[in-house]
Amino acid sequence: MRLTQTALQQVNVNQNFRRIADFFISIQYMHILPQLVRDPGGFSSVPIRNDPYGRDLVSQIWNTSINSRESRLKKINEVLATAVPQFSDLSVTQDTTTGLPHLTVKYTHWRPRAGKQNESLFSDGTLRLLALLWSVFATEGPLLLEEPELSLHEAIVGQLPGIFARLDKARKKATRQVFITTHAEAMLSMPGIGANEVLRLEPAAEGTIIHTADEKDLRLMEEEGLSAAEVLLPKTRPARIEQLSLFPLQ
Repeated sequence: MRLTQTALQQVNVNQNFRRIADFFISIQYMHILPQLVRDPGGFSSVPIRNDPYGRDLVSQIWNTSINSRESRLKKINEVLATAVPQFSDLSVTQDTTTGLPHLTVKYTHWRPRAGKQNESLFSDGTLRLLALLWSVFATEGPLLLEEPELSLHEAIVGQLPGIFARLDKARKKATRQVFITTHAEAMLSMPGIGANEVLRLEPAAEGTIIHTADEKDLRLMEEEGLSAAEVLLPKTRPARIEQLSLFPLQ
């Protein structure tokens, strides 16, 4: 039975280094799958908490205190209204029949009165962007976001780092450290990204090698004004990638 928990997890053992254990617990990983947000019950009948793929996203929002929830949704609504002009009045309500919470918005269309929609009708991009923005407010530990550019328009992707930074500054609690894995040129082209903020991961035979910017990279970005996309992204290009087009089809 003692082997079911590591020393890091056992409260009667980790007293001298519990701050390290608490830090690891505070780390949040997010990789939202829109289909899970729309229909969490269709993939698992068992209630799930803190699911990194979004099965309990709407429940998390609903269970947040009213004041915090409304404040966060108001800020998120401002961002979404820019990206999706037809959306307004983002809120979360409880279904009187099933008791389940739902995200709702007013959707402006050709009819005189705006219609209401819930998350089942949101596009993949809208759900992913909403979830990404909500995750910035969620807790205080480091936030790990895997390829947040998926399903989003390139113009929005290019603004994500700035959006995350502004929302983080708007938090009443301590700011969060955000780690993003990406291949998106639009994101890495943002001028505000410094050479010291990008780590390049290189697969190796025995694991992964983490590269920081070298002196040449620093000079090109800091003195020549080139972006991380121009300097560092080409280094991630797989060797002999041209061979892909030469594989026989039969």
